[in-house]
Amino acid sequence: MGHGKEASFAGRGGPRVACFKGPGAMPSIPDINYASFMLQRMQAHGDAVAMVDAEAKGRRTYAELCELIPRASGGLKAAGVRPGDVVLLVTGNHVDYPLAMLAVMHRGATCAPISPALKPDELAHVAKVSEASYVIACASAVRAVKEAYSRLPKWKLKGLWALDSSQGSVPFEHLLQQDPIAAFSKDDGLDPAMSVALLLFSSGTTGLPKGVMLSHRTLLVPHIRSVYQSSLSPKTANSAAELYRSVMLLLPFSHTYGHGMVVATLFYGGSVVVLLKFSPKSFFETIEKFKVTLAPIVPYIANFLIDTPLMKQYDISSLVGFTTAAAPISGAALTSLMKKSGRVVGAAYGLTETNGAVSVNSRGFGFKPESVGRIVPFSEIKVVDVESGRMLGDGQEGEVCARGPNIMLGYVNDPKATAAALDAEGWFHTGDIGYFDEDNFLFITDRIKDLIKVKGLQVSPTELEVLLLSHRDVEDAAVVGVPHVKLGEAPRAYVVLRNGTTLHPRELEKFVEERVSAYKQLAGGVKIVDAIPRNPAGKILRRQLKRELVTSKL
Repeated sequence: MGHGKEASFAGRGGPRVACFKGPGAMPSIPDINYASFMLQRMQAHGDAVAMVDAEAKGRRTYAELCELIPRASGGLKAAGVRPGDVVLLVTGNHVDYPLAMLAVMHRGATCAPISPALKPDELAHVAKVSEASYVIACASAVRAVKEAYSRLPKWKLKGLWALDSSQGSVPFEHLLQQDPIAAFSKDDGLDPAMSVALLLFSSGTTGLPKGVMLSHRTLLVPHIRSVYQSSLSPKTANSAAELYRSVMLLLPFSHTYGHGMVVATLFYGGSVVVLLKFSPKSFFETIEKFKVTLAPIVPYIANFLIDTPLMKQYDISSLVGFTTAAAPISGAALTSLMKKSGRVVGAAYGLTETNGAVSVNSRGFGFKPESVGRIVPFSEIKVVDVESGRMLGDGQEGEVCARGPNIMLGYVNDPKATAAALDAEGWFHTGDIGYFDEDNFLFITDRIKDLIKVKGLQVSPTELEVLLLSHRDVEDAAVVGVPHVKLGEAPRAYVVLRNGTTLHPRELEKFVEERVSAYKQLAGGVKIVDAIPRNPAGKILRRQLKRELVTSKL
């Protein structure tokens, strides 16, 4: 979407806060329950298909969602779910994801989408941190959920509903039998700016995942921004609706990128075509069959598309474009994909903590190779010196900080981590190193955080290091991300063995495989070394590891 001839980008020159400036004042953000807002929007879409499974495992129309969400909300109330309670939504990509998610928010409770790939120990951590007593889960995750709560003797599972048939579990459909209720609103005591609607889990540099608290108001920002950007360029006012007419989603809905694409599609009245996993054949077959208009992807899929000859074998004439996010992608790759596909390709930079994009790189909004795009409306960006915190200007590299109504409230039940990430002036410190130029294009050059991005999903090296150190034969360990053709980045472990012990690297790989989700496994391999490089304070010198050891053969 264009920024229009009248829009300009504020500030030039010295130390400054970079932000988007358009003609007139920014639109206001409604003070409303997020589910109420979405229901009002979705009612206009009538009997159009909102969600459809690519493998014909179900579908939901907008009319069905608008009828069933208030019923499910009533079912949650009857089951004892109160405003402010946390409900885990443990499922892969499912046609009833928005039904369950919006019903929880409609009730005034907090929805926490969780990957079903988590092992019981990981689920137990999430349940404990979030203080969730209720769970909606896909059938394949029910056993792990029960096992997780069995490991939390002080925490009772008050309700568990299965999205699909699952022996010994109450079906989710049971919640839909209740009479509909009104949404929990301001009149009932809801504070849209401070009440947590969505709890997304994001790995931090200090180990286990942290719950990112997003308010009802925060969730509204991308929608209001999208309409505002369209209004600046009347000629493209209908382009968003066209772009979102049929969106193929294989991105995990429990991730901020996937979740954001689901709700953006519903906002514009399009159909979300649910694809459970990526395969070259199903990718193109789905585009052809469902006349897909937008295909959100991650960089490793972009690289596949650039190389594959399959694109010419299918009818992809319906496709308007691709968008990529969740991990870095080169300007060369973006240009190559546009050239090969003949389609527009947009990229974005954002974090779970910023509720999606703070900058967008696209032909309409502004495109510059190697940048992560122009700063979007409602977001402010500043770059500060890593050591002194002093604000920097155009072209000066430092830590990227973001502020605006799109920023999280904090990390759930983790005041220490919240204080480290959010300063007194409301600036979120991303941990990424970068700079902006005089045209307000943002460039990310490195990251302070050492998170590993596997297919766009965050993996904490600390978590894997703690696990490796629990092995009786391991004296020391460090984990870093290394480039991987299929995964984008993969965890590689460097391990020091205890004196007198011998261990094959594959044994350690298997040790980790049995204890963590698939995307956290050591796909980069294990290297046995004599010592781990550390600074005088004992901190692992990860960059030195990458520089000196990554080139060595496994």
